[in-house]
Amino acid sequence: MGALAFYTVTGIIYSESVLAIIHFILAAERLSIMA
Repeated sequence: MGALAFYTVTGIIYSESVLAIIHFILAAERLSIMA
């Protein structure tokens, strides 16, 4: 397990988390508009 592999895994997890947060914010905005 080299440094490159560590950075790759960390980057994938980080980008997945960012996408999940963006989707959550968009869904929350959509719900507040509909409410």
